[in-house]
Amino acid sequence: MTVTRSLPPRSVAAAERPASAEVACWGSHAQRFVERHACAVLVAVFARSLHLEADGDFLCIGDASIGKGPLNATVDAAGWARVARELPPAGSAVRIDAGTIAIGGAVVSTAAASMWRPPSWPRAAGVERVAAALDDLARRTHEQAPADGLARIVLESTGELAQQLERSARPRVRRLRQWASARLSGSVHEQAPVDLLGLVPGLTLSGDDLLCGALLALHAIDRVDTSRDLHAAIAHAAPSATSPLSNAFLQAAAEGQGFETLHTIIIALLEYRPFAHDLEVLGRIGHTSGWDALAGAAIVLQAFSAGVPGIQRLAGDGAIGWVDPGHKARDDSTTIAPALDSHGHPRVRSRGPPSARRRRSA
Repeated sequence: MTVTRSLPPRSVAAAERPASAEVACWGSHAQRFVERHACAVLVAVFARSLHLEADGDFLCIGDASIGKGPLNATVDAAGWARVARELPPAGSAVRIDAGTIAIGGAVVSTAAASMWRPPSWPRAAGVERVAAALDDLARRTHEQAPADGLARIVLESTGELAQQLERSARPRVRRLRQWASARLSGSVHEQAPVDLLGLVPGLTLSGDDLLCGALLALHAIDRVDTSRDLHAAIAHAAPSATSPLSNAFLQAAAEGQGFETLHTIIIALLEYRPFAHDLEVLGRIGHTSGWDALAGAAIVLQAFSAGVPGIQRLAGDGAIGWVDPGHKARDDSTTIAPALDSHGHPRVRSRGPPSARRRRSA
């Protein structure tokens, strides 16, 4: 007698169940997106992430490699792989309901998401140490920064840049640097220059990324008032000068929120702690976005640390500059607006020929 074993019937529901993933962590703007909107549009799909848009708000869903940030919602690698296989083309409608996001044949659950919050800003270790940290950053910029972003323009006296980019960007960087230096010294209250908006095309624009970093760094040194003024000028110009996605990142930065790694590096610069590993992670954000945002933060921190008595290492100079010892900063929380050279870098009084300065810095 032959015994035939029958397999249990395959569940149709199981076969048709949508691919699923659970959001493990998200930022405040990501949570706000889901709470505000019942529908959205899938505007972009990448290897590690996707972007949703609704009424000018944005949500980025991706695997853990995209990092934590205000607009980001991260899922585990297996969940992202399941979702990615089922995604419809860009332009497709998305439904948001009861803790789920339905994107084509994929469903992302937000019910168990934990909230990412940026760390608190520390008290700066002192302007001398911040200046030394910026000098270290300038050296690393020379070695690691992409050639087609803005970091080299900000942190090097001369850059190996495309001539057209350098001609366009350098005067704009100089104007922002001058404004930051004057505002932090309390000497002027002129409207912020925002002509970096829209500079250098990309998913997020390099000039916009730089301004995000500047806004965030102003929060870091407790100059929220100056950050508000800068963002007011940005918001006035943004509708015609930049993209909706960049505008969403700028709004988050104005609230004191950026990519987690950018927060970490700004804190390291303020506390004069190592940041080499974090710099590598930041460099993987976009094509040049991480570096461009860091360049904007550096402009603010350079202005903050400019009034250092005695010896001061100048970011982007590579040599030790000398300031008149009688020129004293009042305390660590105030700064003196420096004179700027033709590149917009803080100018210091030197003693002795360049060869002597090189010997001192050796």
